[in-house]
Amino acid sequence: MFIAFGLAYGYQSAFGLQVGTVRNMGPGLFPLALSIILFGIGLAVAFNGLQGDRLASKSAGIPWRPICFISAATVCFALFATTLGMLPVTFLITFIASFARKQTRVLPALFMSACIAVFCSLLFTYGLGLPLPVFGSLFRS
Repeated sequence: MFIAFGLAYGYQSAFGLQVGTVRNMGPGLFPLALSIILFGIGLAVAFNGLQGDRLASKSAGIPWRPICFISAATVCFALFATTLGMLPVTFLITFIASFARKQTRVLPALFMSACIAVFCSLLFTYGLGLPLPVFGSLFRS
């Protein structure tokens, strides 16, 4: 998938947008650079996967726990982002996603979720000007 997306977006940015030069960058240069990196990551993953049976003894099937918790966190963000706002929804999805790992304890997960929520709110809402309020419509009277 990495290789396919890297090739597709690389083609679109190289032939659909003006790339320019390093001194005079066009709108296609940054997407082209990212697609090259994505393609390289895809090659590394493919090479690692073709190394043989060294991981076969460790794998015990499909890891349903991480799939379910990460998917639930993604769905929660889509459903509650505008209602809760950036800070509460980031706290919620980080807390949910932290339980993708079996050894997760509640108190460290709460602390990590709070730290990530504050950091993301400061970065995306204030630093980058993302049009998602820190607190959503649920917290307004």
